[in-house]
Amino acid sequence: MHTTMRLHCINDNVPQQTVALLRAAAAARGIEFIEYHAPAFDYRPERVLGAGELLYRPAVSLAAQRVEQFLYAPGVASFYAHDAAVLQHCSNPLLAFQRAGLPVPRHFHCHSADRELLRDWAERLGGFPLIVKFAGFSGGKGVLRADSLPALFSLVDFALTTGKVPMLMSYVDEAEHWRVVVIGQQAAVAYRNPLDVDDFRSYGSVAADDFTTAVDADMAELAVDAVATLGLEFGGVDILRHASGRLYLLEANFPCYHPHAEEHGGIPVSGMMLDYLCDKARRLQGIAPREAPAPWHASRGPLRRGDCGQRLGDAPELYVLDDFVTGDELQQLRTLLDDAAWLRAQSSQFKADFTGESCELPVAAHPLVGALATRAQSLLGLDNHMGQTLRYRRYRGGEHHPLHSDDYRVGGLRLVATAILYLNDAGPGGETHFPQAQPAAVSVTPRAGRLACWLSVTGEGAQDAAALHESLALQAGEKITLTQFFYLPG
Repeated sequence: MHTTMRLHCINDNVPQQTVALLRAAAAARGIEFIEYHAPAFDYRPERVLGAGELLYRPAVSLAAQRVEQFLYAPGVASFYAHDAAVLQHCSNPLLAFQRAGLPVPRHFHCHSADRELLRDWAERLGGFPLIVKFAGFSGGKGVLRADSLPALFSLVDFALTTGKVPMLMSYVDEAEHWRVVVIGQQAAVAYRNPLDVDDFRSYGSVAADDFTTAVDADMAELAVDAVATLGLEFGGVDILRHASGRLYLLEANFPCYHPHAEEHGGIPVSGMMLDYLCDKARRLQGIAPREAPAPWHASRGPLRRGDCGQRLGDAPELYVLDDFVTGDELQQLRTLLDDAAWLRAQSSQFKADFTGESCELPVAAHPLVGALATRAQSLLGLDNHMGQTLRYRRYRGGEHHPLHSDDYRVGGLRLVATAILYLNDAGPGGETHFPQAQPAAVSVTPRAGRLACWLSVTGEGAQDAAALHESLALQAGEKITLTQFFYLPG
């Protein structure tokens, strides 16, 4: 196996955020990232991968599938459960689930517009309303609802005339729609999809509280079984949970759009995916799996005192370093971040409220952004297991951030340190204020190129109450920052 692992990623109109997150997760792990554009692939025999390589196809096109099949060879670590699975495609997954004993809604594949047959199916599905579903769409675009026989007849007539074959399915009322992302034999994350306004269809939640790594045991088991039934080890599984508690399996998508859980739930799915592939590559090569990393506080002391600038007070462990970036870098960053269209093209998680406008900016969005993230990690002497993004924030007059502590846990990782880079001289107001700092309260004034960094937890792993902080209200002008949150095992 290569000393440096390599991830081979097959692209064909894949969302930019998907590739950016995978690339960043690979860089954070020292994995070489190799990208293929499926329509232009040359199919040279020497392209076939060797044992120990990592392979993932986030693209759904037929061209991408054929490239994946060509590249794959025994010993390659992929999300297929066995060698033959890469060459197989299940054209009737609901039947496969049903034969495996998994709970699915009643359904019929509708190849006929015969009125008597449609009446019979509607009755056997429990009557109206019922779902008319078309394959090949995402975001609920292919899911329709029929509330009467005339509606059903007209929908089916139109579908068959245009060459589309719908599936008729029972309508499960009073049910929550969940997406569960499975990696290997574990449900890595689950999130609710609430109903849209005046619609029977749901949408992907953007509320952080709707995302969890503590997946309900019954739902987790069903999701893992669904993915395994299709010969896979990764997938996004859609499940309905009825008010009675009964679960209904709708589909298992491979590949699936995993950035949603990262952008809105803060859960590092890309990193989990690569960690799984790396462990699988080792297993296929007969190499012992990696040891689980020790909690960060068990193996290190405080931040690099000599590198981090001036320490302010005794607690929290807080440092301020001026001129963290050069004048040219500062100007380049300001040019990038002042371009609203460029910013919105980098991240789908863009919001504006009393805490200013903000988004998660992928470190892969621009070489300078990635360089800053790496520089901060080196300065603090900390790795970052969720270092795929920096948080951009722009405050304007009157905006502020209330008191809070940067101490969160996500999927076995803990937020232990924060580094804020100020990109302009701001004020009056706008200070980062630590009211419970010891021996006295501390405020950091925003200055262009200044970096403030601190630990939110003590060296023993306890939350540091002195790290409670806020951004005071900006009285005029604006304040622009880029923040890196350091997540480590613990």
